[in-house]
Amino acid sequence: MVKKNKIKYLCNGCGYETNKWLGKCPQCNIYNSFVEIIDEDISKTNINLKEPSAPIKLTEIDSVKITRQKTGISEFDELIGGGIVPSSLILLGGSPGIGKSTLMLQIIENLSDIVLYIAGEESPEQIKIRADRLKLKNPKILLLQEIEISKILNTAEKIKPSVIVIDSIQTIYDSAVQSAPGNINQVRECALKLMEYAKPRNIVVFIIGHITKTGEFAGPRVLEHLVDTALYFEGEKTNDFRILKSIKNRFGATNEIAVFEMTDKGLRGINNYSNLFYFNRKDKVAGVSNSVVIEGSRPLLIEIQALVNSAIYGNARRVARGISISRLSVIIAVIEKHCGISLIDKDVFVNITGGLDIDDPAIDLAIAMSIISSVKDRAISVRSAFIGELGLTGEIRAAARMLDRFNECRKNGIDNCIVSDQNILNFEKSDISQNIKIHTIGNIKELLKYF
Repeated sequence: MVKKNKIKYLCNGCGYETNKWLGKCPQCNIYNSFVEIIDEDISKTNINLKEPSAPIKLTEIDSVKITRQKTGISEFDELIGGGIVPSSLILLGGSPGIGKSTLMLQIIENLSDIVLYIAGEESPEQIKIRADRLKLKNPKILLLQEIEISKILNTAEKIKPSVIVIDSIQTIYDSAVQSAPGNINQVRECALKLMEYAKPRNIVVFIIGHITKTGEFAGPRVLEHLVDTALYFEGEKTNDFRILKSIKNRFGATNEIAVFEMTDKGLRGINNYSNLFYFNRKDKVAGVSNSVVIEGSRPLLIEIQALVNSAIYGNARRVARGISISRLSVIIAVIEKHCGISLIDKDVFVNITGGLDIDDPAIDLAIAMSIISSVKDRAISVRSAFIGELGLTGEIRAAARMLDRFNECRKNGIDNCIVSDQNILNFEKSDISQNIKIHTIGNIKELLKYF
């Protein structure tokens, strides 16, 4: 009698397993995150057949100096901390057609060691067409069209590459797992085997991954935990500019960004991209304000646009690009409560120019200013920047790294900065440039004086 496989449920957020479906994960508290999987008899044999290692005292371990390998793409090297670290796993994700495979080919073109490129989605001929367009001629790039993980690792054991590229992890499968490629079990097992193979051999593994419709990496969250570096492509495919963001990096800073321009010869790095996110307007426009955000270690001057209009199609709409809808809803609620402005029958649209997704809370004040400006149909100065976090009680909270933000304003011709009164308490007058006038406010109600 054939043994039936047992059905289990796996949390897509943290990997928590249970025998029944739950609406909320008891470990990570995420709702509707459980997916059905088959509990199969997967071989637990480690591909590295050796005796278990003995514990070592931390103080007895010799310190190792990390030697990074440059890729020749300066923006990418700076993003990951100065270059590729040996035996590291790097996950690269993004929407289809945004340039993941193109960037990958440009990176390995400049490497001097043997590279094994696993073509899971495209044929070698298709990759060759792209390589010819990019004018790549590295003879040490070897293409392998294979999607079975054991055959991939057997080939790698024969040719001894220093770099392995998986394009993509959702197409790779393990024959011991009785499910289709891309299944949550398959992604997890293949990623584990890649890590177990590459780490002891000092092999760098680049993993190209798909994303979900919500913009997260497809597959189990354990995939992001396994890798050393997780990079994410942002930007519109209709736009020539691409933003590569570091959301995890064990060997460098997180939340760093690198900006590329898509050309007919591939992705070209942009060193000075301040003006890409800031439209240097000459005339005042209602609903537009400026702010300075911190992305990684770099301050960026950006423009926030808001449009408020009467809701004529039923319920009022809240649409946001560059920030979350929930964050916009909180800002709208604070405006209604503390400024006496009713938005219940108004459609509110907010856009962060340049395609950036902003997590810095210091942008709250500028968003509120843009919304109020659009409601009152009165423009504000194009040479002003609003920097501050908005509290639920209407107070304006201090933002971090204000000196860097002030310097970024000065470089781009901003004359006035409106900030929290808590920020100025930490500065001496001599620390602030004489070319910028600092105006402090303590509550959102004080924004109304600018109208």
